[in-house]
Amino acid sequence: TGMSRNVFTASRLLVTTSFSLDPPNIPLAYLIFSQIQNPDVYSYNIIIKASSRASRPLGSLHFYQKLLLQGLSPNEYTFCFLLASCAQGLALQEGKQVHAHFIKH
Repeated sequence: TGMSRNVFTASRLLVTTSFSLDPPNIPLAYLIFSQIQNPDVYSYNIIIKASSRASRPLGSLHFYQKLLLQGLSPNEYTFCFLLASCAQGLALQEGKQVHAHFIKH
């Protein structure tokens, strides 16, 4: 689809569905993200942050793993959102792993 080729447009839709709607529509955000053919780090950060804010730490970690498998490099925002998500979900072991990965980068 046209949206899947335009990462900027899809990212704007992600922001709207994840943060602007009341309540946020996280399932719709996940659907929009799945339609992006080649998501960039910004798109991943949006969906990781959305998962974190929706108290879905496993979702955040899932998208982080996908980011790495795609060969993208996380940035400082990625790690902030992931650590916040792990803290919310009391995912101590996962938080330690994320922290170790942050130290390597």
